[in-house]
Amino acid sequence: MAYERSNLTQHEMEKIQMVFAQFDKDSDGRLTELEFNTSMYVLGENLSHEELRSILNSFDKSGEGFIDIDQFILIMEQRKRDNESLLEIEKAFKLFDKDNNGFISMPELKRGMTSIGVYYTEGELCDMLYAADTDKNGKIDFLEFAEKIMPVIRSVRNSANSLKNLK
Repeated sequence: MAYERSNLTQHEMEKIQMVFAQFDKDSDGRLTELEFNTSMYVLGENLSHEELRSILNSFDKSGEGFIDIDQFILIMEQRKRDNESLLEIEKAFKLFDKDNNGFISMPELKRGMTSIGVYYTEGELCDMLYAADTDKNGKIDFLEFAEKIMPVIRSVRNSANSLKNLK
């Protein structure tokens, strides 16, 4: 498998390959569920049983219950992308949550959108808050922000980048 487009650094790739080899006890090029779970723990990933099953079901295309080195690397690439995305969301949330109380109020939503160059009417902001506020407490928490507001921010950013490319 070619890894030229991997989001992993050379050091990360070497570490992943070393850990894989360390836990491939019978050197058959595959990890059992237990070996896979243990190797993930060594790499700093403490998976719940549900996460473990979900990953195995997603990546073990043969259904034999094993993960090979190529699948292992793909899993680690996906987890790195997920972690980077989570860090991006946390950074954006902090930009909006100026009083650091874990929630985004209407004034903070307006100020945050304005700070990234997006201007909505008061009515549009109310609609956005209402749609994002799934527990209907009048504010947006981190999970609501990640699910409802980040897609809007990414869409606006992608549109702006597309316009720049047209110039």
